[in-house]
Amino acid sequence: LEMSRFLSSTTDLDELLEGALDKVLSIFGLEAGRIYLKEETGPHLVLVAHKGMEASGLERIHIDEGFSGEAFRTRSFISRDVRELGDRDRVALLKGKGFRTIVCVPLIYADRAGGIMNLATGNTIRMKPQEIDLLTAMGNQIAVAVNHARLYQDLNQQLRVLREKKEMIKFFAYSVSHDLKSPAVGIHGLARRFQESYHDMLDERGRSYCQQ
Repeated sequence: LEMSRFLSSTTDLDELLEGALDKVLSIFGLEAGRIYLKEETGPHLVLVAHKGMEASGLERIHIDEGFSGEAFRTRSFISRDVRELGDRDRVALLKGKGFRTIVCVPLIYADRAGGIMNLATGNTIRMKPQEIDLLTAMGNQIAVAVNHARLYQDLNQQLRVLREKKEMIKFFAYSVSHDLKSPAVGIHGLARRFQESYHDMLDERGRSYCQQ
């Protein structure tokens, strides 16, 4: 409920991601976390929020890489010891940051994974099924909120473009009306003088043309 209230209180994507991660860490008593979102094109997960750790070396993850990639591809909750990673460099990197256990929560919306939330601690943790279910549900809540925030941003961008186009049209209409005013007045005056001076020489059709 606390997460729902927070996610419904903001449409700013950065604020949403940072705040949601902070709440998850607080609720579950974990030390550090990262949220990755799938890039629009390409096979990578891109770091968009992190707490409790320096994230150098972890800014981009290939979807075929490590626990995060596995959780993303299988859309499954994963909790493992960092020593189980097959990548020695990644094991050394995480252990060097003081972490022993990594938890990966897929962010699923409309039956598709849009990202991953990684949580880390220096201790060995054992989660009850209810805690896993709760954490998975919170991951889904975040995924839905991220999707809505992106839609809101896209809508605002479209509105900005429409406003710009509206101003361009108004400027164009003003310019056209201003540029046409003088020649229109001149044509009107010339036709009026022509009709006054040569009225008797014009037939009915000629007089009608001048009047028009």
